[in-house]
Amino acid sequence: MKKVVIITSSLREQSNSSLLAQAFKEGAEESGNSVELISLKENRIAPCVGCSQCQVHGECFMKDKLNDILDKIIEADVFAFSSPTYRF
Repeated sequence: MKKVVIITSSLREQSNSSLLAQAFKEGAEESGNSVELISLKENRIAPCVGCSQCQVHGECFMKDKLNDILDKIIEADVFAFSSPTYRF
């Protein structure tokens, strides 16, 4: 059994990229893996301010969800990212 982390960054519910991430999740679960689907829309992550504290201390000084998400990615055996692409 592998630990799988899937991140989706779509802002719309039922978007193509969200549906793709959900299908990947279902397939990974059917194969007997431990799967976590993380929506960035539901997690507050502040933009980088370029202070370099992460390089000095190993983590961002801003106490948002990014550090928790990065820990999950590092611990995962498989990481998948689903993001919309906009082309007009």
